[in-house]
Amino acid sequence: MKVELNMSDEFKSELEKLLKEVVKGEIIAFGFSEPKKEKKNEYWSRKETAKFIGCSMTTLYHYQCKGILPFAKLGNKVLFNKAEVLKALEGGKL
Repeated sequence: MKVELNMSDEFKSELEKLLKEVVKGEIIAFGFSEPKKEKKNEYWSRKETAKFIGCSMTTLYHYQCKGILPFAKLGNKVLFNKAEVLKALEGGKL
């Protein structure tokens, strides 16, 4: 049995928009969130960086001292640029 529906382009467009909204709502309700937009200059603390790359704080300190992982200081706080950390991981430095 073959069923054919003739719909106007406007109706198709509205139906598509409605379906996208419903599916998006269900995905969010299920526990998934929308992907976050990348921040251009996002910085991580020592703890966040160590957790991300899967090393101890001591190992991170050694990477820092040996110049393997570039860092910035804001007062007494040491910060790592997310892009630089990812670049070091991709380059096989860590």
